[in-house]
Amino acid sequence: MTLSAPNTATVARAQRRYASDATAPSPERMVVLLYERLLRDLDEAEQALQGGTTAHEPLTHAQEIVAALEAALDPSAWSGATSMAALYDHLHGQLVEANLRRDVAKVAHCRTVVAPLADAWRDAWVQTAGVGA
Repeated sequence: MTLSAPNTATVARAQRRYASDATAPSPERMVVLLYERLLRDLDEAEQALQGGTTAHEPLTHAQEIVAALEAALDPSAWSGATSMAALYDHLHGQLVEANLRRDVAKVAHCRTVVAPLADAWRDAWVQTAGVGA
């Protein structure tokens, strides 16, 4: 299977939008927001597939988010970045296969991987930012 490159146009648009916004979320909060949206896309895809309809839009959007998260990794800043990149590659591949095969089990698998990561990022953000979730 060949994985597609990250949708750099989507990432660039988001970066420009938030860079120009004086109330832009911190990079840490942005990661939390991306994970929350990724979970929403996975939920929408799972519901669509269970209902017998297409899940192409939420699954391709989820792929774009995973690609953006991977692109944001800095291997020089964190020793676990290489392992996280491998996890993102795995998620991306599962999302592609779920879309091609309309496989709700692959979507559910992705959600079981993503949910604890989203919780961990949210908890870290809350602790470092001193805010309530």
